[in-house]
Amino acid sequence: MSILIRPQQNKSERSDNMLLSRRQRRSIYKLVRFTFRTSFKLLVFISSCIVTLMIFNVSIITKAIKYIKNHNHFKNIDYTYPQIQKLVNSMTGRQFEIFCCELFKSLGFKAKTTVATCDGGKDIILFDNNKKIYVECKRWSGSWQIGRPEIQKLVGSAVGDKAHGMIFITTGKYNSNAIEYAKKIENIQLLDMIDIMSMINKIDVKDIPHIMERSFAPSDNDTINMMEEKFSGLQIKNRQLENENKYN
Repeated sequence: MSILIRPQQNKSERSDNMLLSRRQRRSIYKLVRFTFRTSFKLLVFISSCIVTLMIFNVSIITKAIKYIKNHNHFKNIDYTYPQIQKLVNSMTGRQFEIFCCELFKSLGFKAKTTVATCDGGKDIILFDNNKKIYVECKRWSGSWQIGRPEIQKLVGSAVGDKAHGMIFITTGKYNSNAIEYAKKIENIQLLDMIDIMSMINKIDVKDIPHIMERSFAPSDNDTINMMEEKFSGLQIKNRQLENENKYN
């Protein structure tokens, strides 16, 4: 009976084998770690893309629903002039600019709004027989009045761009300095809330819901929530007035 004898390895051979094994283990470890990190980063990237798309889609759907509700609200309700005046006074600055632009369009002008910020002293540009008219809009409430500096800003912009006319339109009032200054300037008009309501009185009644709808078109969640509160408040007041009229 023969006995197989395992050949003896010297110390140097054993150390070489152990060294080779350690190198292999380190390589495998580095490869596994690199693969794990890459997979984790890829997973995080894909997850963030999915979440972003979901948020984006939800935002679009929400705005679409609010827009439809807003459209139906203005389409199905006939506002009285006092209610229109309340709505105009409740507008934000940008909504008032859009409202004035749509109002001028209904009166036969070609009109476009400027950018929301850094507008260079004008909010709307009107075109009347190829003549350019600059319009500045200020939705102000309370006792605060338009002063000379606001008028000067519009005049400076119009003169610098060689515009043919200027209109300053506000829901507030003008102080004496602004009025006296405007008297010295050619081709400028100062319009207030009375003039706005006169302009509304000149347009077709059927255009009013469309103007209001475009003015209050939802642009972000804060605007949507604010307008929902205002609409619900107006509806409650309307119902109260209707109830009072029934009993009177």
